[in-house]
Amino acid sequence: NLKHANEATRGHAGQVDYTPTEKIKIKAQLQYIEQENGHPAGYVIQRGITTVNGVNRLGRSIFQESRIGISTVIPYKGAESTITRGVLNVEWELSDAFSFSATTGLNQNDGLNEFDFDLRPQNTPAGVPAGPGVFNCLPLVCVGIFDYDIWLNQFSQEARVRYDNGGALRVMFGGYYFDEAYKQTEYNRFVGSRAFVGITRDNIVPRPYRQDTTTESVFGSVEYDLTEQITATAEVRYNHEKIIGQAPTFVDLTQTGSPAITFRGTSKFNSVNPRFALN
Repeated sequence: NLKHANEATRGHAGQVDYTPTEKIKIKAQLQYIEQENGHPAGYVIQRGITTVNGVNRLGRSIFQESRIGISTVIPYKGAESTITRGVLNVEWELSDAFSFSATTGLNQNDGLNEFDFDLRPQNTPAGVPAGPGVFNCLPLVCVGIFDYDIWLNQFSQEARVRYDNGGALRVMFGGYYFDEAYKQTEYNRFVGSRAFVGITRDNIVPRPYRQDTTTESVFGSVEYDLTEQITATAEVRYNHEKIIGQAPTFVDLTQTGSPAITFRGTSKFNSVNPRFALN
Protein backbone atom coordinates (compact mmCIF):
# COMPACT_ATOMS: atom_id res chain seq x y z
CA ASN A 1 0.00 0.00 0.00
CA LEU A 2 1.29 3.46 -0.96
CA LYS A 3 -0.20 6.84 -0.14
CA HIS A 4 1.04 10.31 -1.02
CA ALA A 5 -0.97 13.51 -0.68
CA ASN A 6 -4.27 12.80 -2.46
CA GLU A 7 -2.98 9.67 -4.22
CA ALA A 8 -3.25 6.11 -2.98
CA THR A 9 -2.27 2.73 -4.44
CA ARG A 10 -3.19 -0.66 -3.03
CA GLY A 11 -2.27 -3.93 -4.63
CA HIS A 12 -1.38 -7.57 -4.43
CA ALA A 13 1.10 -9.52 -6.56
CA GLY A 14 2.19 -13.11 -6.85
CA GLN A 15 4.50 -15.31 -8.87
CA VAL A 16 4.68 -19.02 -9.55
CA ASP A 17 7.73 -20.76 -11.03
CA TYR A 18 7.34 -24.25 -12.44
CA THR A 19 10.09 -26.42 -13.96
CA PRO A 20 8.56 -29.71 -15.16
CA THR A 21 11.84 -30.80 -16.79
CA GLU A 22 15.39 -29.49 -16.99
CA LYS A 23 14.63 -28.05 -20.41
CA ILE A 24 11.27 -26.39 -19.71
CA LYS A 25 10.80 -23.36 -17.44
CA ILE A 26 7.44 -21.68 -16.81
CA LYS A 27 6.85 -18.48 -14.86
CA ALA A 28 3.42 -16.97 -14.12
CA GLN A 29 2.90 -13.51 -12.58
CA LEU A 30 -0.34 -11.85 -11.48
CA GLN A 31 -1.01 -8.33 -10.17
CA TYR A 32 -4.13 -6.67 -8.81
CA ILE A 33 -3.94 -2.91 -8.26
CA GLU A 34 -6.39 -0.27 -7.04
CA GLN A 35 -5.37 3.33 -7.72
CA GLU A 36 -6.88 6.58 -6.52
CA ASN A 37 -5.53 9.84 -7.91
CA GLY A 38 -7.35 12.70 -6.26
CA HIS A 39 -8.54 15.80 -8.02
CA PRO A 40 -5.46 17.76 -9.20
CA ALA A 41 -5.20 21.51 -9.49
CA GLY A 42 -5.82 23.14 -12.85
CA TYR A 43 -5.13 26.43 -14.57
CA VAL A 44 -7.95 28.38 -16.21
CA ILE A 45 -6.85 30.45 -19.20
CA GLN A 46 -8.48 33.84 -19.53
CA ARG A 47 -10.17 33.92 -22.90
CA GLY A 48 -9.06 37.01 -24.74
CA ILE A 49 -10.61 35.66 -27.93
CA THR A 50 -14.20 34.46 -27.61
CA THR A 51 -14.97 33.66 -31.24
CA VAL A 52 -15.60 30.07 -32.27
CA ASN A 53 -12.38 29.92 -34.29
CA GLY A 54 -10.30 31.96 -31.87
CA VAL A 55 -7.09 30.56 -30.44
CA ASN A 56 -6.16 31.43 -26.87
CA ARG A 57 -2.53 31.08 -25.85
CA LEU A 58 -0.84 30.94 -22.48
CA GLY A 59 2.64 32.41 -22.08
CA ARG A 60 4.98 33.42 -19.29
CA SER A 61 4.07 37.09 -19.65
CA ILE A 62 0.37 36.52 -18.92
CA PHE A 63 0.68 33.63 -16.45
CA GLN A 64 -1.00 34.33 -13.10
CA GLU A 65 -0.48 32.06 -10.09
CA SER A 66 -3.80 33.22 -8.69
CA ARG A 67 -5.55 31.30 -11.45
CA ILE A 68 -4.22 27.95 -10.26
CA GLY A 69 -6.70 26.02 -8.21
CA ILE A 70 -9.97 24.16 -7.94
CA SER A 71 -13.33 25.57 -7.00
CA THR A 72 -16.02 23.02 -6.32
CA VAL A 73 -18.78 22.40 -3.84
CA ILE A 74 -18.73 18.61 -4.10
CA PRO A 75 -15.73 16.24 -3.81
CA TYR A 76 -15.24 15.04 -7.39
CA LYS A 77 -13.30 11.79 -7.40
CA GLY A 78 -10.48 12.62 -9.77
CA ALA A 79 -9.25 9.36 -11.29
CA GLU A 80 -9.92 5.88 -9.94
CA SER A 81 -8.99 2.59 -11.56
CA THR A 82 -8.84 -1.13 -10.88
CA ILE A 83 -6.09 -2.92 -12.80
CA THR A 84 -5.51 -6.64 -13.31
CA ARG A 85 -2.32 -7.79 -15.04
CA GLY A 86 -1.03 -11.23 -15.85
CA VAL A 87 2.13 -12.47 -17.57
CA LEU A 88 3.06 -16.03 -18.57
CA ASN A 89 6.62 -16.83 -19.72
CA VAL A 90 7.68 -20.17 -21.20
CA GLU A 91 11.24 -21.19 -22.13
CA TRP A 92 11.96 -24.51 -23.80
CA GLU A 93 15.30 -25.93 -24.93
CA LEU A 94 14.32 -27.96 -27.97
CA SER A 95 17.84 -29.25 -28.62
CA ASP A 96 21.47 -28.26 -28.17
CA ALA A 97 21.05 -25.62 -30.91
CA PHE A 98 17.35 -24.69 -30.94
CA SER A 99 15.29 -23.00 -28.22
CA PHE A 100 11.74 -21.66 -28.00
CA SER A 101 10.34 -18.87 -25.83
CA ALA A 102 6.89 -17.32 -25.52
CA THR A 103 5.37 -14.48 -23.51
CA THR A 104 1.63 -13.99 -22.99
CA GLY A 105 0.34 -10.77 -21.43
CA LEU A 106 -3.07 -9.60 -20.22
CA ASN A 107 -3.98 -6.15 -18.89
CA GLN A 108 -7.47 -5.03 -17.87
CA ASN A 109 -8.43 -1.63 -16.49
CA ASP A 110 -11.79 -0.42 -15.16
CA GLY A 111 -11.76 3.26 -14.30
CA LEU A 112 -13.58 6.48 -13.61
CA ASN A 113 -12.42 10.03 -14.32
CA GLU A 114 -14.28 12.98 -12.84
CA PHE A 115 -12.77 16.49 -12.81
CA ASP A 116 -14.01 20.03 -12.31
CA PHE A 117 -11.58 22.79 -13.40
CA ASP A 118 -12.81 26.30 -12.73
CA LEU A 119 -12.35 29.26 -10.42
CA ARG A 120 -15.96 30.03 -9.68
CA PRO A 121 -17.05 29.83 -6.03
CA GLN A 122 -20.18 27.92 -7.00
CA ASN A 123 -20.98 25.13 -9.42
CA THR A 124 -24.17 26.72 -10.76
CA PRO A 125 -23.51 29.74 -12.99
CA ALA A 126 -25.96 32.43 -13.96
CA GLY A 127 -26.38 31.62 -17.62
CA VAL A 128 -27.55 34.05 -20.28
CA PRO A 129 -30.84 32.80 -21.80
CA ALA A 130 -30.51 31.74 -25.43
CA GLY A 131 -33.75 29.89 -26.01
CA PRO A 132 -36.08 27.44 -24.25
CA GLY A 133 -34.00 25.73 -21.60
CA VAL A 134 -30.69 26.77 -23.24
CA PHE A 135 -28.13 29.25 -21.91
CA ASN A 136 -25.07 30.81 -23.50
CA CYS A 137 -21.83 29.41 -22.12
CA LEU A 138 -19.68 32.51 -21.74
CA PRO A 139 -16.12 32.76 -20.29
CA LEU A 140 -16.18 32.30 -16.51
CA VAL A 141 -19.92 31.59 -16.65
CA CYS A 142 -20.35 27.92 -17.52
CA VAL A 143 -18.67 25.31 -15.35
CA GLY A 144 -17.28 22.35 -17.28
CA ILE A 145 -17.33 18.89 -15.68
CA PHE A 146 -15.05 16.27 -17.24
CA ASP A 147 -16.71 12.95 -16.39
CA TYR A 148 -16.39 9.51 -18.01
CA ASP A 149 -16.02 5.79 -17.35
CA ILE A 150 -13.35 3.75 -19.11
CA TRP A 151 -12.77 0.06 -19.77
CA LEU A 152 -9.54 -1.22 -21.31
CA ASN A 153 -8.61 -4.77 -22.21
CA GLN A 154 -5.22 -5.64 -23.73
CA PHE A 155 -3.90 -9.03 -24.83
CA SER A 156 -0.48 -9.75 -26.29
CA GLN A 157 1.34 -12.86 -27.45
CA GLU A 158 4.92 -13.17 -28.64
CA ALA A 159 6.81 -16.31 -29.64
CA ARG A 160 10.44 -16.77 -30.75
CA VAL A 161 12.62 -19.59 -32.01
CA ARG A 162 16.40 -19.27 -31.74
CA TYR A 163 19.24 -21.18 -33.35
CA ASP A 164 22.68 -21.05 -31.71
CA ASN A 165 25.03 -24.04 -31.77
CA GLY A 166 27.93 -22.08 -30.37
CA GLY A 167 29.37 -21.31 -33.80
CA ALA A 168 29.61 -18.14 -35.83
CA LEU A 169 25.98 -18.17 -37.00
CA ARG A 170 22.95 -17.27 -34.87
CA VAL A 171 19.37 -17.04 -36.17
CA MET A 172 16.11 -15.88 -34.57
CA PHE A 173 12.58 -15.58 -35.94
CA GLY A 174 9.21 -15.04 -34.35
CA GLY A 175 5.80 -13.42 -34.33
CA TYR A 176 3.80 -10.96 -32.23
CA TYR A 177 0.07 -10.32 -31.80
CA PHE A 178 -1.58 -7.48 -29.86
CA ASP A 179 -5.27 -6.78 -29.35
CA GLU A 180 -6.69 -3.78 -27.49
CA ALA A 181 -10.33 -2.96 -26.82
CA TYR A 182 -11.06 0.46 -25.33
CA LYS A 183 -14.50 1.68 -24.30
CA GLN A 184 -15.37 5.09 -22.91
CA THR A 185 -18.75 6.28 -21.69
CA GLU A 186 -18.91 10.06 -21.41
CA TYR A 187 -21.00 12.28 -19.16
CA ASN A 188 -19.14 15.52 -19.94
CA ARG A 189 -21.30 18.57 -19.34
CA PHE A 190 -21.37 22.31 -18.75
CA VAL A 191 -23.41 23.11 -15.65
CA GLY A 192 -26.20 25.51 -16.49
CA SER A 193 -25.92 25.20 -20.26
CA ARG A 194 -29.33 23.56 -20.15
CA ALA A 195 -31.95 23.80 -17.45
CA PHE A 196 -31.56 20.11 -16.57
CA VAL A 197 -27.72 20.03 -16.50
CA GLY A 198 -26.46 19.96 -12.93
CA ILE A 199 -23.30 19.14 -10.99
CA THR A 200 -23.91 15.35 -11.03
CA ARG A 201 -24.61 12.77 -13.75
CA ASP A 202 -28.32 12.90 -13.05
CA ASN A 203 -30.31 13.55 -16.24
CA ILE A 204 -27.15 13.31 -18.40
CA VAL A 205 -27.37 10.97 -21.38
CA PRO A 206 -24.37 8.58 -21.48
CA ARG A 207 -22.45 8.58 -24.79
CA PRO A 208 -20.43 5.50 -25.78
CA TYR A 209 -17.11 5.64 -27.61
CA ARG A 210 -15.01 2.66 -28.66
CA GLN A 211 -11.65 1.98 -30.28
CA ASP A 212 -10.29 -1.45 -31.19
CA THR A 213 -6.66 -1.90 -32.20
CA THR A 214 -4.94 -5.04 -33.47
CA THR A 215 -1.28 -5.42 -34.38
CA GLU A 216 0.31 -8.40 -36.12
CA SER A 217 4.07 -8.69 -36.62
CA VAL A 218 6.63 -11.15 -37.89
CA PHE A 219 10.34 -10.60 -37.39
CA GLY A 220 13.70 -12.26 -37.74
CA SER A 221 17.41 -11.67 -37.39
CA VAL A 222 20.67 -13.25 -38.46
CA GLU A 223 24.03 -12.70 -36.77
CA TYR A 224 27.35 -13.90 -38.16
CA ASP A 225 30.82 -13.48 -36.66
CA LEU A 226 33.04 -12.37 -39.53
CA THR A 227 36.03 -12.36 -37.19
CA GLU A 228 36.53 -12.59 -33.45
CA GLN A 229 36.09 -8.80 -33.31
CA ILE A 230 33.46 -8.11 -36.00
CA THR A 231 29.84 -9.35 -36.11
CA ALA A 232 27.42 -8.67 -38.96
CA THR A 233 23.72 -8.37 -38.07
CA ALA A 234 20.67 -8.28 -40.38
CA GLU A 235 17.18 -7.77 -38.97
CA VAL A 236 13.74 -7.19 -40.44
CA ARG A 237 10.29 -6.66 -38.94
CA TYR A 238 6.92 -6.44 -40.67
CA ASN A 239 3.97 -4.79 -38.85
CA HIS A 240 0.31 -4.66 -39.77
CA GLU A 241 -1.96 -2.50 -37.60
CA LYS A 242 -5.70 -1.98 -37.82
CA ILE A 243 -7.65 0.61 -35.83
CA ILE A 244 -11.45 0.77 -35.71
CA GLY A 245 -13.15 3.76 -34.06
CA GLN A 246 -16.80 4.31 -33.19
CA ALA A 247 -18.44 7.42 -31.78
CA PRO A 248 -21.81 9.20 -31.55
CA THR A 249 -22.56 12.68 -32.88
CA PHE A 250 -23.21 14.67 -29.73
CA VAL A 251 -22.57 18.24 -28.56
CA ASP A 252 -21.45 18.38 -24.93
CA LEU A 253 -22.15 22.10 -24.61
CA THR A 254 -25.83 21.93 -25.46
CA GLN A 255 -26.39 18.24 -24.62
CA THR A 256 -27.95 17.70 -28.03
CA GLY A 257 -27.53 14.98 -30.62
CA SER A 258 -27.89 11.21 -30.57
CA PRO A 259 -26.04 8.96 -28.11
CA ALA A 260 -26.20 6.18 -30.70
CA ILE A 261 -23.08 5.29 -32.69
CA THR A 262 -23.19 7.35 -35.88
CA PHE A 263 -19.51 7.40 -36.84
CA ARG A 264 -17.44 4.35 -37.76
CA GLY A 265 -13.95 4.61 -39.13
CA THR A 266 -11.17 2.15 -39.94
CA SER A 267 -7.48 2.80 -40.56
CA LYS A 268 -4.80 0.31 -41.56
CA PHE A 269 -1.04 0.70 -41.42
CA ASN A 270 1.72 -1.49 -42.81
CA SER A 271 5.44 -1.08 -42.27
CA VAL A 272 8.67 -2.96 -42.97
CA ASN A 273 11.68 -2.06 -40.83
CA PRO A 274 15.02 -3.53 -41.93
CA ARG A 275 18.29 -3.02 -40.06
CA PHE A 276 21.88 -3.86 -40.92
CA ALA A 277 24.87 -3.40 -38.64
CA LEU A 278 28.52 -4.24 -38.16
CA ASN A 279 29.68 -4.42 -34.57
